[in-house]
Amino acid sequence: MDASGITDNSSNDVQVGAGSGNSGGIVFDGDAGTVYGNVTLQDDLTIGEGESLNVPEGATLNTGSYSLTVDGGTLTGTGQIIGTVNYAPTITTTGLSGGTVDTAYSQTLTATGDETITWSSSDLPTWLMLNENTGEISGTPATANTYSFTVTAENDYGNDSKEFSITIGTVSVTGVSLNKDSLTLKEGSSDTLTATVTPTNAANQKVTWESSNTSVATVDANGKVSAVSAGTVTITVKTENGSFEDTCSVTVEHGSLTNTSAKAATCTEEGYTGDKVCGICKEVVEKGEIIPANGHTYKDGKCTVCGEVDPDFEEVSDVDDTKLPQNGDNSNMTLWMALLFVSGAGVTAMVIVNRKVAKR
Repeated sequence: MDASGITDNSSNDVQVGAGSGNSGGIVFDGDAGTVYGNVTLQDDLTIGEGESLNVPEGATLNTGSYSLTVDGGTLTGTGQIIGTVNYAPTITTTGLSGGTVDTAYSQTLTATGDETITWSSSDLPTWLMLNENTGEISGTPATANTYSFTVTAENDYGNDSKEFSITIGTVSVTGVSLNKDSLTLKEGSSDTLTATVTPTNAANQKVTWESSNTSVATVDANGKVSAVSAGTVTITVKTENGSFEDTCSVTVEHGSLTNTSAKAATCTEEGYTGDKVCGICKEVVEKGEIIPANGHTYKDGKCTVCGEVDPDFEEVSDVDDTKLPQNGDNSNMTLWMALLFVSGAGVTAMVIVNRKVAKR
């Protein structure tokens, strides 16, 4: 404590200051002083950091024409102080909260002391600004780090400096979403899912992919889903930071179907509609059905489809073969010829008669 302005008129060795008529003084015990009686300053008195001065009840401290300044120390007591006490700034902010990359940061420093206090700093990080009138520090950090700097609060009676640190962390993940809730693929085809991590400025954008059944569909590190065989599978994406998840239901269908083992039914044999087989995995997707044999369709003693002879067919004739002349038998030949001649002559005669009648 700078007490050079206090006159020592006491015979007491520990009394280094005295009032008029030896009626009082200031007694110091190390950095702590106590005012006894009525004391008038004979020079400026400053109570520095770590020091204290107590003016107890019944004591009086008169500053006179000098200044009493509290600059980091403490002035206590219920006694009377005559004159002006000046207070230098004391920074009361004990620490600064942390911040996040790409997120605006702001905090206001505080200090006690007489107006007007001016704030300053010579080593602020480049992303920070310090308002000299309000003590507000603000800015938007771009990089995660711990930044240390010293600020000073100053007025007409002194100043106070203090070192601070701000720890800037990365942006944490709050969720993830896929661009599709469901997906349908043919065997052998593929499609790529897109995962969006939120917020978009989260530091750790890493995700992992998983298929619930790789025999149905697989997924690679880039979200590419490849269909393997018919079925349903769930594709899950998970964030590395926070383990947030989203899912997509994938249905894998068979590829183009071909009809195999088809066989037409015949008159005597069954047929088959054929099996529907996946052209990619060769799996029989749908079994065929048996077609009953068609049976024969006979006409004139034969099947019109396959030519099979009708075993029940009986041939019918209008002429008695026994009455016709047989080879080598000429006994009735003359008679047949005569009958044919007479029949022809009769027809000719009827034609002539009809013509004569017509002329009349």
